Amino acid sequence: LTFDIGKIGGGWVSSRLMTKGRTLDRARKIVMLFSAVCMASSIVAILATSSLGFVLLISVATFGHGCFATTTF
Repeated sequence: LTFDIGKIGGGWVSSRLMTKGRTLDRARKIVMLFSAVCMASSIVAILATSSLGFVLLISVATFGHGCFATTTF
């Protein structure tokens, strides 16, 4: 579910940035940078002290992966 939300959100944000005057290349790179930071949360997920924390961190990572996947194609 978070992957799907990320795909929709990533496309929406990059489109929004372009309507605000950013170039296509710049808008995609901004979204990709945000996505990469979100995906990094999977690294610290292993240190989560609760299963809820683990699921939330992995959800953030899959959201970032969805955003990234939208902007690469």
